[in-house]
Amino acid sequence: MTTTPRSLETTDDKSSMRRRARVWRDGLDPGDRAERSSALRARLAPLLRNRGPVALFASHGSEAEVDALALDPAIDASFPVTDAAARTLTFHRASGPPTVLGAYGIREPVGGAPVDAADLGAVLVPGLLFARDGHRVGYGGGFYDRFLAGLPAHTLRIGVAFDEQLVDTVPNDPWDVPLTHVVTDHQTVTVASTTGPGAAA
Repeated sequence: MTTTPRSLETTDDKSSMRRRARVWRDGLDPGDRAERSSALRARLAPLLRNRGPVALFASHGSEAEVDALALDPAIDASFPVTDAAARTLTFHRASGPPTVLGAYGIREPVGGAPVDAADLGAVLVPGLLFARDGHRVGYGGGFYDRFLAGLPAHTLRIGVAFDEQLVDTVPNDPWDVPLTHVVTDHQTVTVASTTGPGAAA
């Protein structure tokens, strides 16, 4: 477990928290990011294998690199396609990491069959900061909040972060959908409830 940098300590200002978290993550050494991403994928894989269709995301910028999970034969992977006008996400099957740039410069799958959200066994959720009660500070567009709100209760909603991005609390709004897990390169937090802290493993 690592220590959260003072620059990532919680405030009431989500915009400030987003900015500071992005600056911190962008400053990670590329080699360190790659090594820690590998450790993170090793923690994620057991939660995703043989769970039916699962939603990954194509890592963008300085995000942890989780794309390679799509190469695991026991993971039925899909990736998001963004409709910027409608501000929605749909997920499409892929046998490997996407390579074609889509909305916002994020790589998207091409030609894969769409996956019904109700069939997803797990969804990996990107973000900038994550709290032990399952709340998160995302990028401000609300794409994942809207998507998560329509998922059945049994779907795992898994936040993905480097360990320093896991904090005790973050500001949250009534429409935020809590996660069921937060996985970092050092720990897996199972959220005990939507009101209390989760247990780390």
